[in-house]
Amino acid sequence: MQASGWVHHRRERLDFTEAQALFAWTSRESVADLGLGPELTGALAKVAASASTGAVQRAESLGAVLLSDRRRWFAAAEQVPLLPLLRKAAESRRRVRLTYRGAGTPRPGIRTVDPWGLVDQSGAWYLVALHRGRERTFRVSRMVAATVLDEPAQLPVEEDLATVWARLRANFERERARPVAVEFLVDDSIARDFRMVVGSQLVTGTDVELIGKSGGRERWRMRLRAHRAVLAQALAWAPTVALVAPAELVADVGRQAHVAANLYDPERTTTPDER
Repeated sequence: MQASGWVHHRRERLDFTEAQALFAWTSRESVADLGLGPELTGALAKVAASASTGAVQRAESLGAVLLSDRRRWFAAAEQVPLLPLLRKAAESRRRVRLTYRGAGTPRPGIRTVDPWGLVDQSGAWYLVALHRGRERTFRVSRMVAATVLDEPAQLPVEEDLATVWARLRANFERERARPVAVEFLVDDSIARDFRMVVGSQLVTGTDVELIGKSGGRERWRMRLRAHRAVLAQALAWAPTVALVAPAELVADVGRQAHVAANLYDPERTTTPDER
């Protein structure tokens, strides 16, 4: 190490697999979001200059057959222009004043936070911070503006970003999950499509269980994360999908179907927004 930066000794040359791991690293998009894309390119060029030709060629051959696409299906890429500023604030341990529009809130509000750091969660960036003494996450794409303050962040010294994020994630999943065990009869003709849709609603770590098949229909058992998800699937896919258990949930679907039928009855003279 020198004052001007890191020095790689030529005698410690990269081998083939080390070069592949470094140059085919699949998180370059994250680095670009953080405003460090050119710096990463420059760093890799310097390392490549000290690696053997064979190692670089092997790395390039692996890079040609690997692609990291962090964007979820059907989702637009999130716009995160404030990410480089937030990175610098977290690095320097400075407080940040956010103009933030929370989920479900019509107008943005002002929040002053103490940032722990940033998390890339499947292509969605979150700022993890303390707000009024509470651990919180703020989705970067919902930030309207941010100002780094000349005030040190006040954070517990015994906590780190990974620990806080793990706790926040566990709490989020636990509070919003209301697992429901259900059984559906599914027509063979739409089984593949229904499986793709319902798969996103399964309780983490579970899968669809095939428990019977007769007359062109399969009987599936599964655990879905929420009561409303069951209602939505049963109503949206009827009659090619029928909920058959548990009985109390089948009754709920019937009641909701009656409400929906009244709301959208074509014989009515009023529209849903007028009722």
